[in-house]
Amino acid sequence: MFDVSIIIPVYKAKYTIKKTLESINNQKFKNKIPKIELILSIDDNKNYENYKSILNNEIINTKIVSTNRIGSGPGNTRNIGFKKSIGKYVCFLDADDEYSENYVCEMLREIEKEKLLISVTRIFNKDKLITEFKSNKKYMDIKELIKYPCSFHPFMQRSKFKKYEHLPSQDIYNLTEHLSEKKIKIIKTAYYKLNLSKNSLTMKKGFEHKIKLAYKKYLIKGIKKGKNKISRHFAQRLILNKKYEDWKKSTNCNKNYYEYVRGVYGR
Repeated sequence: MFDVSIIIPVYKAKYTIKKTLESINNQKFKNKIPKIELILSIDDNKNYENYKSILNNEIINTKIVSTNRIGSGPGNTRNIGFKKSIGKYVCFLDADDEYSENYVCEMLREIEKEKLLISVTRIFNKDKLITEFKSNKKYMDIKELIKYPCSFHPFMQRSKFKKYEHLPSQDIYNLTEHLSEKKIKIIKTAYYKLNLSKNSLTMKKGFEHKIKLAYKKYLIKGIKKGKNKISRHFAQRLILNKKYEDWKKSTNCNKNYYEYVRGVYGR
């Protein structure tokens, strides 16, 4: 049995995943070193062997699993990775992002009591810090989530896992499901490092349209399930997304969505 399963959905990530893996290798612990299981859930099967060759001897207890498809989406890839994991606690890391070196240690300090945690998210572009998203409170609620364009990836007990959707922004929908049930403690002594690149979803042409379609589906799903908090949240996101679209057209500005929302909420 492993203490922690770190699940990494992988698609077209052979140039970014090395730094991601290094951030796991570089984790620091104050006392007992936990048993960590790394799950690479591959959604890029034509490059399967390339990913195997990237792994080095420093990363132990690594399991590579395949979706047997190409481009089935991060939601499906996360779900498959979870099914193949056996850790007492589960967390997620995108294949172009990193953990702060104390991330796992700080999460393990609180997880037994809280069952599910999130941490601060810091946005970087070419290793330059753009902004930091964190709650000013000890616990975040669903009302506050609208202030943040990014998701806060959960660190949780296995029993708290919720299946991911197969649409864009499935990580945000997943978090709203958790927050619609209870507030979540946010750890501020560690952080999730979100790295922007030209291949990031938010930087690609048509991002606003794809997100709008996903938000509409999540809004309808919330209504059908009678989950008013979720439907209200995505109605607000649709309004914010429309304001971003209009602002981008009127200013002809290349600022990304993270920078825009930071300006709106003074973050």
